[in-house]
Amino acid sequence: ESGIPGMAAVSPVVAQTMGGEDRGSDVTVRTLTRGDTELDSTLLQQIAALHKDAFSDGKPTCCCLTQSMKEIHTTFQKGLSESPDSKLEAFACAVDASGNLLGYAMLGFHDTPGDVTMRDFKWLQQIPHQGTCHLEQIAVSAKARGKGVGKKLLIWADTKARERGCKHMSLEVISRNTNAKAIYEKGGYVTQNTCLRHFYMCPLLCCLVRVPYLYTMVKQL
Repeated sequence: ESGIPGMAAVSPVVAQTMGGEDRGSDVTVRTLTRGDTELDSTLLQQIAALHKDAFSDGKPTCCCLTQSMKEIHTTFQKGLSESPDSKLEAFACAVDASGNLLGYAMLGFHDTPGDVTMRDFKWLQQIPHQGTCHLEQIAVSAKARGKGVGKKLLIWADTKARERGCKHMSLEVISRNTNAKAIYEKGGYVTQNTCLRHFYMCPLLCCLVRVPYLYTMVKQL
């Protein structure tokens, strides 16, 4: 899952419901609202906590990543609150019946801002061409793994991309996360030639270990 634990392969499309939500079993997939971007938003706090768990704390991500929980929360709040509605509509959360966050996915299109957690590193952002949707981040909480949450988020991503007229999906997966890479391959993604940009995203890893930090993977819709 894009270098994040808990990803799953694609399954049949779940039923669409009103209000920007997909409902299935006890899991609802919905897009963000303006209220979710407030500093005291419980959902925003959960997103930040899940991001920290997925991308740091010993996970197979950049060894240089040392953001604190407060820094991550502030980054998400500032990035999302200053983003247009189109970006909020490209950010989905999977929640249970009690509103607890189970996972999230963030998409990028040619006409929306890039990854909100990379606002200070615009030169590293992946801005897709028109007709391509980039899966910027996806994460599933430990308690929800193996329960189809990742499937629902991937299906939502494909559906949203098609609604925007996209013909291709792309993502970047941590090179050391072989399990995630294999899951994406089962979902129809193939690895492209590694871009030079991926080497200098984590100079320490690339120079000392001599491996790329990320691989780019793509698939047709």
